[in-house]
Amino acid sequence: MKQLAIITTILFLAVGTVKSQQRSPAAIGLYASFGLREVNATNFFINTVENPSSAYTIGAGYSWRKNRLLIGTEFHFANKHQENSTTITHHAGFNSAFLAGYKLGQLKEWSFYPILGVGVTQNKLLFSSKSNEVTPLGQSSIYAQHAMILSPALSVEKINAKGMLMGFSIGYSAAINGKQGWEQEGSSYKTPFHNQPGGFFIQVKTGGLIRLEKK
Repeated sequence: MKQLAIITTILFLAVGTVKSQQRSPAAIGLYASFGLREVNATNFFINTVENPSSAYTIGAGYSWRKNRLLIGTEFHFANKHQENSTTITHHAGFNSAFLAGYKLGQLKEWSFYPILGVGVTQNKLLFSSKSNEVTPLGQSSIYAQHAMILSPALSVEKINAKGMLMGFSIGYSAAINGKQGWEQEGSSYKTPFHNQPGGFFIQVKTGGLIRLEKK
């Protein structure tokens, strides 16, 4: 329900009435991004180790813009490593999404875009034993999870006269079909463990704007 409320709120904002009808030429935006995302994995694999609650992300994006409309795509890789005296835990993730957004307004040099992304996510958790107390020494297990996701977000951007772009995005991603299962890689074993992929994320981005038309 929390995800539905967030998505509904942003969709209402995106289709809200905007009095200003300022036009801008078509342009292409290219940017790199980095940030943090929530890792929604609980301690159901190995009780003696704490699974990562967040992961660092790095990625890139592309967008086509005209007037107030924004259409594009982006991808991100996620990574987090942690360990204790007995177990090494490594999280690796990949997100890719198509984006659609609408410029609601501008405050001084900053523009505000509610954005809705639709795409896929892949998460992997690798557990490697450092001690015979958990599993045979050196033994590793990899579990994978895949899902289709919705990712509503608010993007705030600043573009200077030379076309340099900087900004940030805050949002929430959630699986379209709810909780998803985990499978052990290298075997046909499907674990009984299910959870909701996704969570909150924040991204900082920097790049540039290529104008396709004259103002």
